[in-house]
Amino acid sequence: MRRHILLFAGVLAATASAAAAFAEDEYDRKHAGTRGYVTAYDSDSATIIDVDACPGGYTTCGSAFRERIDHRMCARHGAGRHTWYYQVGDSRTKVPNTATCKDGAGSGSSGGGDSASASSGADSYDHRNAGTKNHVTAYEADRTTIIDVDPCPKGYAACGSAFRESIKDRLCRKHGPGRHTWYYQIGDSGTKIVNTATCK
Repeated sequence: MRRHILLFAGVLAATASAAAAFAEDEYDRKHAGTRGYVTAYDSDSATIIDVDACPGGYTTCGSAFRERIDHRMCARHGAGRHTWYYQVGDSRTKVPNTATCKDGAGSGSSGGGDSASASSGADSYDHRNAGTKNHVTAYEADRTTIIDVDPCPKGYAACGSAFRESIKDRLCRKHGPGRHTWYYQIGDSGTKIVNTATCK
């Protein structure tokens, strides 16, 4: 009898885990390739890596997004050159990009423009760059757990706006309806600014 209970508990845990993964995938599927978002696809140009909202325009948002995808590809695949595809809004074009990685750190992307004719698991990149100059950082309500870090090489204003919107989307899909507190840090400022994601 005990073995049957343990087996049943294992099935429930696996089902809950699969449901959580599906919910996140469903968000990406819903917004991938749609207006106002940028999308990254794996080397098969079909499997979604990530999707980000770009309310302030594609150029600044897209630049930070592509750099983040490069670092994610490097963290996943290690040193070498790794191809992925970038889509702006609802454009039908998926532009090939290459993450050139050295020792697991992205050294840049080749490809992908941001014209419409031509998207809380902190990784080593996040831990290395959280709270540093030319980056913006999001923390959970405990003010310590890193949600995400984005590079802002061309200034914090436009980059920060797109970043905050993407964090709101991430918290809403993670926690569902309600008001969810998180903290925002600009560069190496010692101040963590309270933000609230209001989700419907």
